Amino acid sequence: MINSGRAKLIHLVLIIVLLGALGFLALVWRDAGESVPGLPPLANDMAQPPVQPSASVEIYLVNNNLDPAVTCTKVFPVTRIVSPGTDSLRGTLEALLAGPTAAEIDQGYGSILPRNLTVNRLDRLNGTVFVDFGPELAKLAGSCAVSFARAEIEQTLAAFASASTSVVISVNGNADEALQP
Repeated sequence: MINSGRAKLIHLVLIIVLLGALGFLALVWRDAGESVPGLPPLANDMAQPPVQPSASVEIYLVNNNLDPAVTCTKVFPVTRIVSPGTDSLRGTLEALLAGPTAAEIDQGYGSILPRNLTVNRLDRLNGTVFVDFGPELAKLAGSCAVSFARAEIEQTLAAFASASTSVVISVNGNADEALQP
């Protein structure tokens, strides 16, 4: 028979070995990407902030099939989905600048806005939306093209302005000469 001191030592060694084995298993389990019951979760298992749902927005495009008289001011809504986490105002403007999809082009939609149009500033203050574009917008020529461009931008961004205010369009900080026919 084993003396009691030696038995205690064996028990202690077995407990240490078992704890070591459990610790090893816990690490392997955690490395597999699973939380171990009773242990705090891994950092990537921590609760993430809620994801904002995608937003459905409308952008306005030219469509000569729907405006055969070509009034130069009528634009028509098409729906876009703005990605979760994207500021709706910025996402809507980016969707407008991306232009029509291939399916929309087949249906007669188009955009007068230059494809390489840059946005210097986009703000909303006291119900007014301010958008400042790069010099590409100043290159639009002709009263019809300028009127269509203004209508596309203003009607797309009007959803973000209050009813009593407006959308202010500028080019390189100059609102007085932006989109003048």
